Amino acid sequence: MLFNLIREKIEDLLESKNIGILLLDKEFNIKLYNNEIKELFNVQNSIKGNKITDYLSVKEEAILLNNKKFIDKIYLRVSTKNQKRILSGYFLHSPNNEEYLIFLFRKFKITNEHLLEATKEINKILLRTNSEKELFDELIDILAYKLNCQVITITTKQGKYLKPILHFNKNIKDDTAKGVKVSIDERIPEGRGTASVAYRTNEIIVNEFTFNNENMYIWLIEQLKRGVISSCAIPIKFQDSVRYILLIYSHIPYFFDKRVLNILYDLKSNIEFTLSQIAKNQFLNFLSIAANKAYEWYLVTDSEGKIIYVNNAVELISGYSREELIGKKPNIFKSGEVPHHVYKNLWLDVKSSKEFEYTFINKRKDGKLFYLKSVIVPILENNKVIRIVNIARDITEEVYQKKKYERLNDAYNLLSYVNRLIVRASDINELFDNLLNVSTTLGKDSYGLILKFYGDYLRPTYYSKNIDDTAKKYLEKILSGRKPENYCSMIRSIKKKQIAFENDVKSNDELVVFKPIYEKYDINSCCFLPIIEKDEVVGSIVILAQEKDFFQDEILLLFYEVVKDLSFAINRIETEKWFKTINFALNNSFDFVVIMDEDFHILYINDSTAKIFGWDKEDIIGKHHSIFSSKTHTKEFAKNFYKTLQSGNVFSDFIVYKTADGKLIESYTVITPYFVKGEIKYYIAIGKDVSEQLKLKKEIEKLTKYSPITGLPLKDYFIEIVNNYLSEVKKENKTALVLLEPVNIYAASHILTKEEVEKLLNVIKSRLESSVKSTDILGMFQENIFGLLMKNIRLKEDIFSIMDRVFKELEEEYVIDNKTVKLEFYSGITFYPDNGNNAERLLKNSFIALKEGQQLNKKINFFDKFQEEKLVHSFNIFKKLHEAFKNNEFVPFFQPYVDSKTLSIEGAELLLRWQKDGEIIPPGKFIHVLEHSHLIGDVEIKMVEHVLEVLNNRLSKKLKIVPISINISPLSFSSDVFLEKFNTLLSSNKNLAKYIIIEIVERLFINDFEKMNNLLTSLKELGIQFSLDDFGTGYSSLNYISNLPIDKIKIDITFTRNIEFDKKVLSLVKTIKSFADELGLKTIAEGVENENQLNILKRLKINQLQGYLFYKPMDEISFWNLFDSY
Repeated sequence: MLFNLIREKIEDLLESKNIGILLLDKEFNIKLYNNEIKELFNVQNSIKGNKITDYLSVKEEAILLNNKKFIDKIYLRVSTKNQKRILSGYFLHSPNNEEYLIFLFRKFKITNEHLLEATKEINKILLRTNSEKELFDELIDILAYKLNCQVITITTKQGKYLKPILHFNKNIKDDTAKGVKVSIDERIPEGRGTASVAYRTNEIIVNEFTFNNENMYIWLIEQLKRGVISSCAIPIKFQDSVRYILLIYSHIPYFFDKRVLNILYDLKSNIEFTLSQIAKNQFLNFLSIAANKAYEWYLVTDSEGKIIYVNNAVELISGYSREELIGKKPNIFKSGEVPHHVYKNLWLDVKSSKEFEYTFINKRKDGKLFYLKSVIVPILENNKVIRIVNIARDITEEVYQKKKYERLNDAYNLLSYVNRLIVRASDINELFDNLLNVSTTLGKDSYGLILKFYGDYLRPTYYSKNIDDTAKKYLEKILSGRKPENYCSMIRSIKKKQIAFENDVKSNDELVVFKPIYEKYDINSCCFLPIIEKDEVVGSIVILAQEKDFFQDEILLLFYEVVKDLSFAINRIETEKWFKTINFALNNSFDFVVIMDEDFHILYINDSTAKIFGWDKEDIIGKHHSIFSSKTHTKEFAKNFYKTLQSGNVFSDFIVYKTADGKLIESYTVITPYFVKGEIKYYIAIGKDVSEQLKLKKEIEKLTKYSPITGLPLKDYFIEIVNNYLSEVKKENKTALVLLEPVNIYAASHILTKEEVEKLLNVIKSRLESSVKSTDILGMFQENIFGLLMKNIRLKEDIFSIMDRVFKELEEEYVIDNKTVKLEFYSGITFYPDNGNNAERLLKNSFIALKEGQQLNKKINFFDKFQEEKLVHSFNIFKKLHEAFKNNEFVPFFQPYVDSKTLSIEGAELLLRWQKDGEIIPPGKFIHVLEHSHLIGDVEIKMVEHVLEVLNNRLSKKLKIVPISINISPLSFSSDVFLEKFNTLLSSNKNLAKYIIIEIVERLFINDFEKMNNLLTSLKELGIQFSLDDFGTGYSSLNYISNLPIDKIKIDITFTRNIEFDKKVLSLVKTIKSFADELGLKTIAEGVENENQLNILKRLKINQLQGYLFYKPMDEISFWNLFDSY
């Protein structure tokens, strides 16, 4: 087995060094040898054919000659004749003794001096290195050159395999162990070598001699290539698991003796220790860098609390420099805001080796406060505290944001409270009494009072409950007999309807008179809000807060709302005093007055209400107000109705009611909630019947917007409707605006009365409506011109068939009151957006086209002449195509395609031709129009039917058939009728489906890739194949094409024609071929016309070819005759 393993790969070993390799025949003649043999035998010329005995000493020659049938794995000492070089040898023979393999190894004796020198160098590395890479790089050099090792590899575990991360080979210039697979799974051969065992056992594993180690045979050839024959695997453990395997290879059998292994055992231990030290130092270095760059506070003191280290964040947060802090104690940050016992507990915990957590309020160098959420950790050594680390997060911004939020919340509570008072308070005293609950809405540390002006003097009239009598008396005393604006600018401000505030009252000399108050209650901030009644300041709400800088902008903005809402409430209360009087006046001024309870049950109606609605008072009292409901309003209207009223607001709107006899009346209605002690007790509804006025308004609107004769929109309203539609429609949606005019209607008016002419116009309108889509827009303009906006026209050419239908309908005889009238119509047509981006422009251009058509006697006249010419041409072709289809003038032609290797016919593409009067009309003259008409689906179905019929017929006669490619247009794939017919055809001819190849184009997938992909996948289940035509010419995306259920890619004719001249085209075709091969798709090139193209395509291994070089398109009979002749 071993002989055969090496013999198969002998050619690959001829370049190997350090190991001499000889292949002998049965007579010991040299058949093959590697370069190392020439050096070992010291010969320059070829030794092939010479006998091996010519190069051995007498002793070894005798051994060889006397042991012709020697056993495998004999290990002998060998020396050459021409010098006294001593070599080790290893001999193998073939199973039939026809060939022999001899391996010769150089002798190298490693001395104790070598080992000592290597040990010294290794220790130097271990002491000075700071990185793993540096460590392994230098170790590899020492092992290679001090111990004369040939190959050294550092591997590490990646998944289930050991992969090299560093590789050294003296003899081969490579840096990787390519092709070498080493697993950690002992169940497979790759997992039983020295490296694998070392990984699993964490023991040094030695392979003394690979020829004697069957577990290493799987790597034997690779080792011989590198010139090595023994190896040692040293596992390097790191953090409780084997991280690396150090693999050392030697060209000397049994190299790893006890002396070498002793060094390697020490090496393993030292490397593992060094790696842990490197990791530790790196971690400490990273920690130091991270701490210095961190945004969090990091401060270290010695055991006595003196600062020895601070990071950048400490400087940034505290305002002190590092130089100012080193040697100081942390009490430099004391603010006086932290209780003394906290610091005492801190030291007790730290001295007891415990962590301490607390949120400290500290003071910056500039005197500002900052907040630290701190964890203080003692660092121990020999159970003694040697360092104290303070790690903290600066939460100053969070604290201030929280306070800001609390202030805002309190202010919103105040605003909400005032809003409730506005709705519910029934008099001024009640309002002010309740308002002083503001002290609770602004928090426990706030106070409030209300001052009112009496002439030029202020008097306190209301206090919050947390102001005691002593303070009240003091305030009354200092305010009596003094004009406040003389001693307080804040009072002067509120008299100007401005809010005044002070966020540090103790520093404001003007407020010294109030010093006993703010000292008693520890007040630091105050705010004066003006009380405004009927646009006059009548007093002030005073809010006092213990917190300094309490009144910030966001709170003051809310206070401005409070001032406005409070003013509104005061005015409302005053206004409600007159409510009953006003209500009486309203009762006599409006058509109806209804009073309801809180549940909307009717309590009272006036006489006018009973008369208008036709109810007796006795029948209506106690009923729910919905008895008046017309049920014509939306649910949203009803929901808003109840929500508005039940929230205490006035509701007003136009409401449609139903009377007792079912008649509908419309009224402008105002409903007002009526409060008693803050609760809604009644709803008072007053209304005016505006039915006649609204009816008149609608009539006026109808006259201005609609024709009084036909009821169609007049010009201005038609323009408005069309513009609204155009603003929403996509520009790719085909839209036409048509003006129609009966030119001889004036002649008809001579035989018809005015009333009969109006009847005639209405009949025209009815005929127009019946001849166009219900979604189209109709209008009627002056001079009896009708407007028509046609929406979503499938093809512009369709305008002819539509207008033909319209004219046919409109130009039928009209019988009006037994009088017969014949009319002739002309039209002017524009398209959106081609002839205008708005209704005005389209209408103007259509009018120009209409008048021009009348002068030229053209019933259908387009504004765009070039477009008209194109449309007329397309329409004429389309009509001829219809006739051609009816007359079976569409015939199939076939163009064969061939195998690129054998050039034999492999199939044919069906090409549609139009045969008229014995002549073939070129497809370029009709195919574009056909492909964009609904006729294309019928033609393609007919071609599929024909192909299936022909194939069936040939099979019945036992004639051969080939696949036929048929082009199907995107329009057909979007037709449910086509797909149903296609499915039916293929389902009933399943035996032929595999011979049908449907050619599709890339644009088929542009609008809805997923839908078309699913469709093709379902059709493919019928057994047919798909070929992607014109690949690379337009919409190609390799990503989506890779997901299509196609079988073949067709290389477009434009690529084929340019492939011999354009390198980019050649490169692109190569890419297409590579892409197709990757997906398992066939390729076919069309348009092959010369030998040069053929050779290039054959070289690219394009599977199939099609073009004039092989066959031109031919009629059906010619094709099958050609095919049968093969």
